[in-house]
Amino acid sequence: MRKKRKAVGNEGFTLIEMLVTIVVLGICVSLLCSLFYSLYVVKDNTFTDAETEDAVSIVSAYISSAFDYYDKQNCLFDVVQYKESDNPSENSASIPIDAAKKPKDGSPVLVFYYKSETTESATYTPVFSIYLYKNDVSGERLFVCRDNENERPFTYTLPKRLTGVDFTAYDKDGKKTNAINPTHESTLLKCEIQFTDTKGKTSVRTIVVSKKITFTN
Repeated sequence: MRKKRKAVGNEGFTLIEMLVTIVVLGICVSLLCSLFYSLYVVKDNTFTDAETEDAVSIVSAYISSAFDYYDKQNCLFDVVQYKESDNPSENSASIPIDAAKKPKDGSPVLVFYYKSETTESATYTPVFSIYLYKNDVSGERLFVCRDNENERPFTYTLPKRLTGVDFTAYDKDGKKTNAINPTHESTLLKCEIQFTDTKGKTSVRTIVVSKKITFTN
């Protein structure tokens, strides 16, 4: 009797082999999904969101451009602590403030002054200001910029994670100052923009700008 030969190439996988293969593939897919998810969570919790990052860039760019513009106009700058008496409706020589969006008393305001000199004295006229406004009812916070003739107003609504903008002025001797006078001129500005990531961790973007023009008395 002739022995029957097995047909070459017709062997198939057994049920056990198929089950083992499916289980192994399932484990591999599960591990990959877990890895990608963990990477996503780490990224989401480590960095701030795109809206906040854009807002930080907008605020820093506007401060730098405003500084550059008024520096070319032969203006000095300083950081003053706002008082209600600074309201321009009470005193036309006071710093430019939006009457409907005033900063809180004691909060810092970045002010640019035009300096005119005579043979006897120097006069400082405030021409532009930058500050933060917070609506106590809605919680909305605005980045507000106003000039003394209201020709270049700028208002920007801050996202929730951009928590604050702090200004610090330094005089020509490197000391902090918040009151401009003929012998105490600010020559350097340090601006700190505070924001939080998705875990609530606070971060700071720092801008340091120095004057290119030096006035002599």
